[in-house]
Amino acid sequence: MRQFNSAAKRAASVENPIDIEFEVNGTTLVASPPSSGQLTMFMAAQAGGEAPEIAKAMLELLWAVLGEENYRWLEMELKSGVVDLELIEEIIEFLGETWSARPTSPASALSPSRTSTGKPSTAARQRKASTRST
Repeated sequence: MRQFNSAAKRAASVENPIDIEFEVNGTTLVASPPSSGQLTMFMAAQAGGEAPEIAKAMLELLWAVLGEENYRWLEMELKSGVVDLELIEEIIEFLGETWSARPTSPASALSPSRTSTGKPSTAARQRKASTRST
């Protein structure tokens, strides 16, 4: 009989595997990076699901990364109407951007321009070859 052993690692599923602290309505929550399995389930639901399945996948991902205490608080905020689905989407987008180290927001116009690290070219331009016409 062939045996399979689980080797899912949280750090392997995202590029920047750090715990992320963020605040919702004055309450600080901490999200741990998802495992590869958790991320796979979330992405699968996003790819082919209908709205209820997508919403369920978002909540299941938050359950997995927030832990029971933080998730229960967020769930109560949802039930009371203080938090809505749009905010849940923003939280998941923020977490994904942070873990992937690829923010999707545009660069600021005040960002410094890239500096050159190489030596500037000092080669002279080549002259065009001249041909005699007859």
